[in-house]
Amino acid sequence: MIMCEKDRILAKPYQTLIGHSLDSVRIYKYLFDNNKRIFEKLYTSFINLIKDTEQLNALFNKLNFSIFMELGFFLVYFHDLGKSTEEFQNYIYSKRSKFDIDKIKRVSHSYASFFYLISLLQKKEVSKELGFLLDIFIILIYPILGHHGQMNNNSFQEINRRKDQSIKVQDVKDFIYSFFEAFTILFEKQEKDSIFHFLKEIDFEQALFLLPDRRNRTVERLNEKMIRKFNNKTLTPYSMIEIYKFIHGFYYSLIKFCDETASAYYSVNESNLKRNEMIVDNLITSDNDIYQFMKQRKLDFVLNSFFSLSKNNPILPKEYSCSEIQKKIKDETNFRLLLRLGCGMGKTASSLLFAKNLAKRSCFKRIIFTLPTQFTSNSIVKDLEDEYGFNIEDIGLYHGNADEFWNDYFNGENDEDYNEEESNYIKKIKLNKAKTYSCPITVSTVDHLILTLIHGFKQADKSLSNILDSLVIFDELHYYELETLQIIQELQKILNKWNIPNIIMSGTMPDKVIEYYKNQNYEIYDWDGLFTINNEEKRKRIPYDLEVKCSSLFLTSNNGHSKLTKEFQSLLLNKFKIPIARGIKQIIFVNQVERAKILFHLITELAERENLDVDIIVYHSEFIKSDKIKKENIIKEKFTNYTNKTNVILISTQISEFSLNISSDVMYSELAPLDALFQRAGRLHRAGFRSFSKNCIELSKLSLFGACKKCESLGPTQSFNMHYNMYVFLPPRFIDTNKINKEKLEEELKKTEKRLNEKDSFESKNITYSSLPYNPDILLKSILLILENFGFSTDENLSFREICSLVSKLYNDVRLIGSVNFKNCFRKNLIFGDKPHDILFGDNPQIIIRPQKYLSYYVIPEKFHNKSLENLDDYSVAINQGKFNKIKKKFPNLESERGFFIIPNEIPYSSKIGFDFSSL
Repeated sequence: MIMCEKDRILAKPYQTLIGHSLDSVRIYKYLFDNNKRIFEKLYTSFINLIKDTEQLNALFNKLNFSIFMELGFFLVYFHDLGKSTEEFQNYIYSKRSKFDIDKIKRVSHSYASFFYLISLLQKKEVSKELGFLLDIFIILIYPILGHHGQMNNNSFQEINRRKDQSIKVQDVKDFIYSFFEAFTILFEKQEKDSIFHFLKEIDFEQALFLLPDRRNRTVERLNEKMIRKFNNKTLTPYSMIEIYKFIHGFYYSLIKFCDETASAYYSVNESNLKRNEMIVDNLITSDNDIYQFMKQRKLDFVLNSFFSLSKNNPILPKEYSCSEIQKKIKDETNFRLLLRLGCGMGKTASSLLFAKNLAKRSCFKRIIFTLPTQFTSNSIVKDLEDEYGFNIEDIGLYHGNADEFWNDYFNGENDEDYNEEESNYIKKIKLNKAKTYSCPITVSTVDHLILTLIHGFKQADKSLSNILDSLVIFDELHYYELETLQIIQELQKILNKWNIPNIIMSGTMPDKVIEYYKNQNYEIYDWDGLFTINNEEKRKRIPYDLEVKCSSLFLTSNNGHSKLTKEFQSLLLNKFKIPIARGIKQIIFVNQVERAKILFHLITELAERENLDVDIIVYHSEFIKSDKIKKENIIKEKFTNYTNKTNVILISTQISEFSLNISSDVMYSELAPLDALFQRAGRLHRAGFRSFSKNCIELSKLSLFGACKKCESLGPTQSFNMHYNMYVFLPPRFIDTNKINKEKLEEELKKTEKRLNEKDSFESKNITYSSLPYNPDILLKSILLILENFGFSTDENLSFREICSLVSKLYNDVRLIGSVNFKNCFRKNLIFGDKPHDILFGDNPQIIIRPQKYLSYYVIPEKFHNKSLENLDDYSVAINQGKFNKIKKKFPNLESERGFFIIPNEIPYSSKIGFDFSSL
């Protein structure tokens, strides 16, 4: 710590500009020394990007690795040059003197830094010495302009109109020469082509005196020129846009990290400096200072060590328990992988094994898991901690309801040491770090990753900078609608051009999509569906059977009365007769929220009539945040904790189809597209070997994996042979479910589509066939494929390869053609662009990531209205237009609050079922 005299240029109330800059570049040098292989990979990625672009290749062809990193040193040192203006100095000294700083206009020092650097570099005294580096410097100074706030097309307009006082020339001269001193000390050996040799020849003193003492439109005109250039497809082809984004993100990340870390280090010491009225230069004096500070704040990490420190043996407990695919993946060198593995077959473990191998080679520093839903995102966070042994402090989670997940996780009602204030602080830090992908592992929905590349939120640039040295995992890729998948396709093209490792994982991806990714140079790992017994013999894995039923789960008459069908009721009751020691676990999937609620009431009434000891849970999308999280935890506990000897029935919509690591004994499902149907079945006898328990136990004991835990948990099986079965029921009005039988089903299904719209003697109230979430042609084709290949029951023939074949036949005409909207949005919001709200929600949104088939309205139960005033979204529920119109018809003067409609208590809401719309 170096004491300094007063009246020096300050960057902080008690630290000089030179001191803050020296701290920043020392941190930069520490990063360089400890992450050189990461930086070399990024440099190689950049060179590969430009080699086919004639315009940029000519500009950057002399840019070797040393200059590449020295440019970062230059930008980090000069990022706060604008603090040398008299205007900023007045502000910072007023802050020290405890004046009313609210009355003093804050100046954008990042704008001033950019302005003076541009002006300095363009002086002929400077430009003639820089030569080819001049154009590179001008392009690379833009990260300085935005290092304190994401830029848009209207940024700095107010500043452009303000007069600015001149800089203190003598002090700035000292600041510049301090740069040379620091460079000499930190980089003891300078290469012949080092920027040091270019810069030291410059007569900065002469150039400084010729700087303008007031801002004019120089910078504004330059920015306008850059915007026009980026948006002109002739001047700047899309390939160059990708390069500009990469290089901007790289140097932005260095400036942002070093500046924030140096500022945080200062903040720790500020109270002591203030108390002693000390003004200092640099506070950091050694690499050990940085190491200890980063270790305490978890600001830097190396994934290789972080894997080895997971609290249990990470990923897989024993080497021999790896599948053949996992053994190959561990040594894979390709940065692009696609895994098509069956549900419960270790996709997550495979991706982590691959990550562990790459981490040893210092190919990345972070892992980003992207998933299709908030529910699946929450589930993988729990699995990473519980199943794979990672510390929760190393895992970030970001999506719209992430705060509620952490609220539940850190709930300290039964903890004597619980500190609410400390808990809230931890949650805030975790959310902020996860939002910018700053954690060792971050789990988010894929939407957030897409928004990162198009300025879709205020910290998108910082998030992008962290993606550059990450491994990205796309889980459950088959879930997305075609429009979303094509946006993801464009995102993946950019990641691949930037040489960012990424893995695609799916259980039911069609062959057409596999073929597309193979042509994109992805290494394909396609499981054959077999397992090995006795170290040599191969057997098919068939964990369940599928049986088609010629009825619905329940029917609703014209007068609104609902009842379970005899076939479904009989099946359900018979399952309770099976003597399972831990209780029988059953899941029922329906295709609509209201049908889930009706079925919940019908099964609850049945349980009361038959005196069944069973816990019945209904889960769908229409719960408030906190209730969703509680439901997820209950579901996980009931289906995974076998010491809790309870019969359980989960009634759910498609919200539970993906990445939910639970396993049932029996499953019932309304007909859905084959890929969705088999995803649901992934929650049935998960990781099992055969569809009958005795066969499963016998074969599994001979395999490398050992006995099936699901079957062992049944208890003594001498008296019964558990049959793991998925019963597929037909949706209402799909066929005439009162009159059909097995012999006539295929004949009826093959008739014209008019049959789909025929009215039955029983109809579902308030629900028409057209409101189902699936295309009727896809449903019809799905049931026909099942019947044509297996008949009404698969009879121990439905292996993973048969599943892949059926799904591929269903989607044999799918085409991935990319997204023009994403490419246009990426270009338009490259460095400047529109504000996030205008990009996503303006009169003409530039991009819609997930097109909505039906208009949704956000509503709040009246009983939560007063609680929700601070954060309305925490208590809101999205409902479709049909339900909303009925509410409006009954309550024409519906109250609203900032776009959220308040639902009167006459339509009750409960944590058990959500809204009860039966009175409508």
